[in-house]
Amino acid sequence: MTTTDAASIHHLTTGRSRSATLRHCARLLGQPLLLAATGGGIAYSIDSGSSLALASLLILLAAVSYLFAMERWIPFERSWRPNGHEWRRDTVYFTLNGAVSTATTIGVGMLAIAIAPGTTGLPFAAELPFAYLVYTFCGYWTHRLGHDVGALWQLHGVHHTPDKVNTWNNNVIHFLDLTFQNTTALLALLLLGCTPEAVFAVTAFSQVMGFLDHANADFRMGPLNYLIGSPEQHRLHHSTVVAEAGNYSSLPLWDLLFGTFTWRAGREPRAIGIEDPASFPTADSIAQNAVHPFRRWLGSRQ
Repeated sequence: MTTTDAASIHHLTTGRSRSATLRHCARLLGQPLLLAATGGGIAYSIDSGSSLALASLLILLAAVSYLFAMERWIPFERSWRPNGHEWRRDTVYFTLNGAVSTATTIGVGMLAIAIAPGTTGLPFAAELPFAYLVYTFCGYWTHRLGHDVGALWQLHGVHHTPDKVNTWNNNVIHFLDLTFQNTTALLALLLLGCTPEAVFAVTAFSQVMGFLDHANADFRMGPLNYLIGSPEQHRLHHSTVVAEAGNYSSLPLWDLLFGTFTWRAGREPRAIGIEDPASFPTADSIAQNAVHPFRRWLGSRQ
């Protein structure tokens, strides 16, 4: 072996070692960095007096772009990457549900302005965690009811029709399911008198968490899984095995309190999707999924 060959091998080995080290760091720090950046973006938007609606959108788009990059660099399961058809499908869901979400926010906001009792009276430092606890508590129960109540499952089951879990198929959700979840949590905040800044902070952070939880990125939070939601937990939620499909909230506190926390180190879902796939149209059937609940509800009355 010549000196040149030895130098080339050393350079290649060193490069691979550095790449492996960077990937390892990304697995451990990728989620904390995203959450810190999201918090920083929220704080800056409030302090600078920016348009909170625009800031919420920009924060979400930045977070989703980051998650796309992490899915390419440190995928949990390569076969879960969306193909071209799935990209287009989930973009349609994103567009439709984005319109529904906007309409819901405006409608709930107008209602709250008409009947809201005033303000919480709390300083912002106390109002923020209070608002997040209320929002995630509502989210936990609307999500859990979506699984436990048959009529609501006909809505929520649409979200579980994909056989993959990735950032972009977080958009696969029935518009009425989205309306139910958003209206309940948002109305609770507004009726309790939370300030627009607190509502913005909580909803912007929760939007990011929704996409983060679905990320097909090999983030590893370890014991922090008991404090904050993660893809490690939410992959189990999408399992076809009901016994391991808990983890309803992005704040594990509620799952721990109500006995639905199923994550443990090294646990992975056996398969992704619905226990009885024939009970729903496929995720590709956007129009059929939109009318599916109505057909089932009307059919059950006959």
